[in-house]
Amino acid sequence: MLPLADDVPNRRAPILTILIIAIWVAMWIVHLIRPDDGNISDSSQALNCRWGVVPENLVNGAGSTTDPCALINADHQGWIEVVTAQFLHASWWHILGNVLFMWVFGASVESRLGRVRFLPFVLACGSLALVVQALASSTSTNPIIGGSGMVAAVLGAYIVLFPSARVWALVIIIPLRLPAWILLVAWFGYQLVAALGGAETGTAYWAHVAGFAAGALLIRAASLGLPPPPVPRSAVPAEAAPV
Repeated sequence: MLPLADDVPNRRAPILTILIIAIWVAMWIVHLIRPDDGNISDSSQALNCRWGVVPENLVNGAGSTTDPCALINADHQGWIEVVTAQFLHASWWHILGNVLFMWVFGASVESRLGRVRFLPFVLACGSLALVVQALASSTSTNPIIGGSGMVAAVLGAYIVLFPSARVWALVIIIPLRLPAWILLVAWFGYQLVAALGGAETGTAYWAHVAGFAAGALLIRAASLGLPPPPVPRSAVPAEAAPV
């Protein structure tokens, strides 16, 4: 199921959501124009190694291995990479999926939190997601990259904030209007089953699970003191027709 649009009225333009997506696209272009030959200076692989999260380094400390990717990564402190890794992507499907989910759900969460709170919230949850993934694969020297943990946090926050919202979603090839929670619970369930089953597909399932859980658990605290969220259009009773 691919989300297309939700029915939550937004109080403000989603400037930060657009900014995050713009940075993702810009960094993807940087990735594409670099050589794909694995050299240690300016290749796309070196970019991912330098600014992605290498679990071996983050968990066990730099210098614990002589793997070339880990050595490149050791140029920086781990706390820097849990942020920068969120703005890199590995493939067209990776970035397009994140852009789509962030656009559909991020705007409503940003509107609810406001611009001052939204960015720290998604970055903190996304960083936590990457740390959890690194702990789950602590001996790996393959860099973890992507904004999926950030997106997962937005999805977790959304299901708590807007439980009655509806979304237009593409189910196979058919557009259907569904309760948002159905799509989000299905998405989370798939990630959890894949993570528990030890799926080895190059996908950071534990980051998705952790990001979603963090977003759902922390959104109430992050929105303390704010006015109630807007009521989805689908939850507003229709006016009675005059007789």
